[in-house]
Amino acid sequence: MNGREKGFLLLTSKLGNPNRRCLTVPQFRELAKKAEYLMVDDPNRDLAAEDLLALGYSREIGERIAQLLSEEDLLKYYVDKGVRCGCTVTTRGSQGYPQTLRKRLGLEAPGCLWAKGNLDILDTPALSLVGSRELSEENREFAKEVGHQAALQGYTLISGNARG
Repeated sequence: MNGREKGFLLLTSKLGNPNRRCLTVPQFRELAKKAEYLMVDDPNRDLAAEDLLALGYSREIGERIAQLLSEEDLLKYYVDKGVRCGCTVTTRGSQGYPQTLRKRLGLEAPGCLWAKGNLDILDTPALSLVGSRELSEENREFAKEVGHQAALQGYTLISGNARG
């Protein structure tokens, strides 16, 4: 994971802590625009609290952003926990982020994806079934048949991995 990916996750993810005050999407976009000129010479450079003050952030917001960026141990723990569960994380800044999502959704594409399996399949023709977590047997069989027929026609079936 490169520095940009780490920074994105540190700034925008709860990392298992529902009380973590990460940046909202508009706040992150504003920071990314403001910090862009700082990264011209060194795209892997870390933002420091004084950089945030120079960008016009208040001391309070600057300290909050610096605090979020300092929680690399929490990020490592959370990513390692995902790996132990067979998951990998990819962000919009990652090399392997699905191009289809980028092209179709632009800035509305999910900032990060936690996935099991091969993400390359997300760049193939795909569909997903959405329904109840509590399925009747009849509906379960119907969904199974739809998935089977879609696969026979060359579609990838994408699941959010929820129960149901």
